[in-house]
Amino acid sequence: MKRGRITQHPVWICEIRGQSSWWFLRVLLGAFALGLGPAAGPIRAQTNTAALPVVRFTVFAAEPIEGLGYLAQPGGVVVPLTFYPTARSPRQEHRGPRPLRLVETNTGATVAEVAIPAGWRDVLLLVASTPGGTGLRRYQVTVLDDGPRQRAAGQLQILNFSGLELSGELNGRRISIEAGLNPALSTGRSARLTLRASFRGRSYLSWHDTITLGPAEHAVLILFPPYFSGSLEVQTRVLLDGAFTAAP
Repeated sequence: MKRGRITQHPVWICEIRGQSSWWFLRVLLGAFALGLGPAAGPIRAQTNTAALPVVRFTVFAAEPIEGLGYLAQPGGVVVPLTFYPTARSPRQEHRGPRPLRLVETNTGATVAEVAIPAGWRDVLLLVASTPGGTGLRRYQVTVLDDGPRQRAAGQLQILNFSGLELSGELNGRRISIEAGLNPALSTGRSARLTLRASFRGRSYLSWHDTITLGPAEHAVLILFPPYFSGSLEVQTRVLLDGAFTAAP
């Protein structure tokens, strides 16, 4: 199990463009095909930046991405983004028009436009890519509400992209696990979790471990498809975050 520090919640999925390819996007594309996030509609840029609230965000990907940044303000310099394989990035601020534009740091070319729902002031962006037939990267970004109502100490949320029919037991009590984002569960400082996968009428152990949280920490467990075809053992990331500080 790999561990990092992160946050997330209500989900918004949009499609974006760029350049290279990863296994991780197949997971998010599958989730999108199942209707786990609303489809993005037409995007209209806004130009009155003084009237726009600040949006703070972090980014995360299953593997590091290099050479991407964003425009914090119209006509401003490109701010590089740092991706870690097991942790979220440092928090950034966007004060410009919508949608948020991701760009290549070496050319300044726009490679992604991310629609952030109105009223969301703190978000996490889960970034993934998929092979493109023309040699261009194609990205999909899952936007998660990272506000204070979505994040409380001593809670665990499960984000299920595994594609498996799962059930679970958390600290001795049975829990249901749906595809996509699941409601937060109270765990206290220790979450002893067992996941089982159903296949052809039988139940098989899929994953088990104990997640330890700090006094002010919240945890998100992301479930990915099994590494080997035919396997029922999910892959995971455990992402922890500390106390919430709201955007101004």
